[in-house]
Amino acid sequence: MVAGAAETFSQMYRNVDDIDLFIGGVHEDPLPDALVGPTFACIVAEQFRRTKLGDRFWYENGKLPHSFSKEQLMEIRKSSMASLICDNTDTIGRIQPLAFLRPESWNGKINCNQISRMNLSPWRNERIWS
Repeated sequence: MVAGAAETFSQMYRNVDDIDLFIGGVHEDPLPDALVGPTFACIVAEQFRRTKLGDRFWYENGKLPHSFSKEQLMEIRKSSMASLICDNTDTIGRIQPLAFLRPESWNGKINCNQISRMNLSPWRNERIWS
């Protein structure tokens, strides 16, 4: 909690349940390696989950004419930022598998030919919508 916030809240509110969600949320200690505390982290995660599930064009939502097949989804899930970088640059031959994170002992740089790649054959003979 922000220094002194608990004391101030105890003087302003009779009960902890009276503290406004936003005010309480911005005064929480952030989670490790995060900008927000547990309350806002939960709210943000739930909003993203609902947005994804409610979006009929989200690539994982099926049973629609434009949906990907199971085989196509399996190939899409093989893609990563590391594979995109390897496939689209001529100067990078080694990269860490989790490209957005620093190279560490558990995320060391490996040759691009060891990075999982998409196989586009599940799209062969795909009907093109007009």
